[in-house]
Amino acid sequence: MHATVKLVGTERPMYRELELLVPFIGRTVKLRMYGNAERARRPALIYLHGGYFNSGRIEDADAIAREMRGTAAVICVAYPLAPASPFPAALETGYTVLQWAACNAVALGIDRANLFVGGDRAGGTIAAAIAMIARDRHFNRGRGVRLAGQVLITPLLDPAQATAALRGTRQHPCLRAWPDYLSRPADFNHPYASPLRSRRLAGLAPVLLISTGSDPMRDEASLYAQRLNDAHVPVSIQMHEAASAIPVNPSDPAFDRTVAMLETFIKDLAKT
Repeated sequence: MHATVKLVGTERPMYRELELLVPFIGRTVKLRMYGNAERARRPALIYLHGGYFNSGRIEDADAIAREMRGTAAVICVAYPLAPASPFPAALETGYTVLQWAACNAVALGIDRANLFVGGDRAGGTIAAAIAMIARDRHFNRGRGVRLAGQVLITPLLDPAQATAALRGTRQHPCLRAWPDYLSRPADFNHPYASPLRSRRLAGLAPVLLISTGSDPMRDEASLYAQRLNDAHVPVSIQMHEAASAIPVNPSDPAFDRTVAMLETFIKDLAKT
């Protein structure tokens, strides 16, 4: 894959910032790469920050990326936000980053056979869609290239928002998220937009799905895990206690457990 990338500013102790040209959206996006100083062949996690399609910043992923950098190189993506950039701009951006990482693995010091994609909230939704695109566009057929797994943390999975947990939610940012993201009614049932509605889940990379007992999207997570299991996709669903609200936030009581889950998932699936 031919892509234009440049270093932005100076390399920092924890990460370096890059700008990658994404042809689909016709402009560059900012990336932050953590944990690559030694240039060893390590697993890499392409990470999409949280928010609700219409909000969120790359800085929101800083804490989880810093904690994970000892296990994998983490490439955080400042994907374009809705409504200015509706579906499918964000997921095509994420897939471009995944392709770029695979094609430049040697220079980046990562292992193209141990690539992971993940994210929280809308980032988790986008990560699920990227895994579907990788399957459909035969990403794993590249020489020595493999999407080894996907990490979905408190994702939004269904624009219908019809589960019991969501029906009891009167005020939550997720209620405005989908109308901004899906600008065309025809996109409502697109599997890349609403993974829970997909009729074809077989062949996806293994999944770690993390939710909490207080998350309005917890029922969607459970339903998606069941559908993945029915499609014979390896899936592990972890449900934090209700006291946890944002498990990727360092102040959340489940933050350390979340990091440990991600580390175990990547170590178990990474080829040596």
